[in-house]
Amino acid sequence: MELNQRNLKKVQLVVVGAVTLMFILVTVVTFQIALRISHNRMENDLRTARDRLENQMYIYENDLAHFETWRFIEEFALRHLGWGRPGESIWRG
Repeated sequence: MELNQRNLKKVQLVVVGAVTLMFILVTVVTFQIALRISHNRMENDLRTARDRLENQMYIYENDLAHFETWRFIEEFALRHLGWGRPGESIWRG
């Protein structure tokens, strides 16, 4: 009978160890899944922010290209500096 008691104790220890190990594994896997979901959300947020910045950069590049044209420079000089074309009289009343 003593042999059965020892075997029973060993089986109980193995079961407790296995259950503990399973609990730890489930906890780690759950944490990893939650972490992965969080990283996916952050990645999507960063992609959205990148797309917005790329669009803004495109707008700025187009504005810069426009500001570098002679047409813009001439219009700016006419409107804001009061300059005129050669031979043109400017009347300000």
